[in-house]
Amino acid sequence: MPRELKSLNFIPGIKRDGTALEGAMWSGGEWVRFYRGLPKKMGGYYMVTSEFSDVIREVYVRPRQDLNRVFCFTKNGIECVNLDKLGYGNGRYDRTPAGFAVSDDNTWTVDALYDAGGSATNIVIAHASQALTNIDDATNLPIYYGDVNAATAFTALGKSVSGGIAVVHPYLFFYGNDGYIGWSAVNSPTELTSGDAGEANISSTKVCRILPTRGTGQSPSALVWSLDAFGRLSWVGGGAVFRHDPISSQTSLLSQRCVVEYDNQFFWIGVDRFNVYSGSLQELPNTVNSEWFFDNLNWTHRNKVWGTKIPRWGEIWWHFPKGDSTECNHAIIFNVREKTWYDVAINRSAGAFAQMLPVPLWADSVIDPVSNKFSLWGHERGRDIIIRDDVLALRSSIETPNFGLPTGGLGSDESQGVDAWTRIDRIEPDFKQVGSMTVEVLGRDYANAADRTSNPYVFNEGDGKVDIREQQRHIRLRFTSNATGGNYHLGKSLIHIEKGDERQ
Repeated sequence: MPRELKSLNFIPGIKRDGTALEGAMWSGGEWVRFYRGLPKKMGGYYMVTSEFSDVIREVYVRPRQDLNRVFCFTKNGIECVNLDKLGYGNGRYDRTPAGFAVSDDNTWTVDALYDAGGSATNIVIAHASQALTNIDDATNLPIYYGDVNAATAFTALGKSVSGGIAVVHPYLFFYGNDGYIGWSAVNSPTELTSGDAGEANISSTKVCRILPTRGTGQSPSALVWSLDAFGRLSWVGGGAVFRHDPISSQTSLLSQRCVVEYDNQFFWIGVDRFNVYSGSLQELPNTVNSEWFFDNLNWTHRNKVWGTKIPRWGEIWWHFPKGDSTECNHAIIFNVREKTWYDVAINRSAGAFAQMLPVPLWADSVIDPVSNKFSLWGHERGRDIIIRDDVLALRSSIETPNFGLPTGGLGSDESQGVDAWTRIDRIEPDFKQVGSMTVEVLGRDYANAADRTSNPYVFNEGDGKVDIREQQRHIRLRFTSNATGGNYHLGKSLIHIEKGDERQ
């Protein structure tokens, strides 16, 4: 085999399912996404504040003039901070209702609505259920509300449910056991018994989630998830007010907070597959890391799984407790634009996507060792980790699939019968790069053997080539950025390869 020049072009995404040698998708990575089909380092993040009493289970942001009021909900109640337009601020204040039932099992649903019939103000409505470790928990607990702009404690609304609340403008919905749903009078979220307020039972199992959707001739409309069914609510007026249309009586919902709306498409995880609804219910194909996700999910804590989105990059993130972790410590990501999947290790328990604030706000699921409390982070800003006054490098890497000669060489997963090692003597990096990077050669003799890893070869911005002399039977490359201010977007890098030694 003569010396050849090959480009490192692979299918976007990080493959976790399947075996070590099959496929032409990237085989590993950390803190990396795909843009235009190519690997790119994810953005940095900074500590907003570290003042919260416990793990945050919901984050809700309401802008008002120059301030963004951030409501954070824990097992202990309601804690708030005010942030400026760039997402900076501090000074936690408490708005927990009197008599609130503190519980390790508290999980929250939150929304806001203008109260035209009562206080004539925007109010935040919140409900804590005790379903954190049991999605089917039947305990009825109070709904609370408070003025968006006040600093006083929330007040009980006079209604208790087990599921949660949702705003489907101009109505407040609440829901729970045995398919129960109820709604307020129009434009009056605190009026639950007069006007066109009403209630119904629409399924045989607990309702776990309601979200507004685009009306189809009848508006307002909403989608409803119960434990084993999925349907649609439509306003019809008259005595009925709302009509329920079943879409599927044979579906599932993994967790209360795993539904993500993206451009009026609704994505969620069931107990054994991924789903999408955009006018019809369909399975969201995932042959990249579906098996890996369900095998590694800590099922005891399934209702801690929560979803969010980063629209700038076309991403839907599902955070989940991986392995033996009792809190979310990993995320699986579907890229809507690239139609691919990848994942990242990250400790986050709840969050709000970027709207008025230019950054997503995500809450830490691990206690801060300095304050001995829990933190709120602003993501997708800069390239580093900023903790108070410290700036730390944010490590990011991407790892190629196997391209050894026994499986056909670069760009193939079919054996060509060349039972020899593959030798690399030069890499021509094509990176949009800031800061130094390294490349390592990883290899093994057989598919199930342990990896051998070379010493790292360093290359800097503007370096035309990296001269190395490495050979392996089954071979991969790992590129890493781990410098303060470091960044990269891979292009069409070239490698010089040739047939190495015959296998002994």
